[in-house]
Amino acid sequence: MTLKQLFQNNKTVLADGAMGTYFSQLTGLSSSLCEKYNVTNPDLIRQIHREYISSGAKIIRTNTFSANSFTLGVSHNELSEIIKSGYVVAAECAKDKAVVCANVSALYENTEIPRDRLSEYKIIIDSFIECGAKTFIFETLSELNAVMPAIDYILDKIPDAEIITSFTVLPDGHTRSGISLNKILESIVQNKNKLTMVGLNCGCGTAQLYNFAAPFFSYIN
Repeated sequence: MTLKQLFQNNKTVLADGAMGTYFSQLTGLSSSLCEKYNVTNPDLIRQIHREYISSGAKIIRTNTFSANSFTLGVSHNELSEIIKSGYVVAAECAKDKAVVCANVSALYENTEIPRDRLSEYKIIIDSFIECGAKTFIFETLSELNAVMPAIDYILDKIPDAEIITSFTVLPDGHTRSGISLNKILESIVQNKNKLTMVGLNCGCGTAQLYNFAAPFFSYIN
């Protein structure tokens, strides 16, 4: 199932919730450990995916939000194993019930990453592609330009890939990088042929998110 197929007959689609938050509630452990559980305890990750799907989620994200070698402190081989296991587990749970989005780390959030970001993105993306991923999400973003090299790399490898970008806007209408929502929308319009879906997540309450989303409706239409 693709996003296009999902939305053909559905005006409103429910997605999953936060993996890290629910992981912590279930285990009492820090959410910083959850990506490693793709390998060390995949049954727990399956349980979380399945609970979201049984609750009506039609879109689920792989347990890879912080999956990069800098954040997890792992080798590239270990990173690839974590990502591949995360995708396989999600795909097993989704089957024909939900769309699986390969959740790609927003590497630019870590300003002290000591290595080339695009090289790291390539390792992450190639690991997903090896598992058959064709739908990707970049979420909790502060800007679009920082992830465009990764998006271009995906589309070079998979021209018909589906790309979701979701931004975090604070109550003052700016991202954590100080970029205004209008500037975000300008960058989206400039790259709209490369993006399947755009949206907002986190940063403020639902009422504010709804108000901030109004300009996005114009973009979509």
